[in-house]
Amino acid sequence: MGFAARNGFDSWVMLNLYPQRSIDPKGMHLVHDPQLQADNERHIADLIGGRQLTIVAAWGELIRSRPYLPQMLEGIASVTDASGCDWVSIGDLLKSGHPRHPSRARYAWPLQSFDVASYLA
Repeated sequence: MGFAARNGFDSWVMLNLYPQRSIDPKGMHLVHDPQLQADNERHIADLIGGRQLTIVAAWGELIRSRPYLPQMLEGIASVTDASGCDWVSIGDLLKSGHPRHPSRARYAWPLQSFDVASYLA
């Protein structure tokens, strides 16, 4: 909420790369469920509704916790590309090239343009 407020946004919605909820990333499925992926992408498309929204890339190193997560991001990026959404990250990328997770960032750090297509390439 703090990042949205400090950057002039009046609201925010959290989206997940994979829609399974777990208090610990180790609790996530070892293999992704294609139906969950399809449902997630459909819900995200419905939420976006053709609007050009700003999407904050904020998964940190957690994207490496399951080999299917980059594939999940590809599907989400396709949905957001169809609406011309803008991607941003919090501050500079990590040394590994991943965008910072909000829990590892300072509110004072600016939102910066994030090229999701280059990241996925």
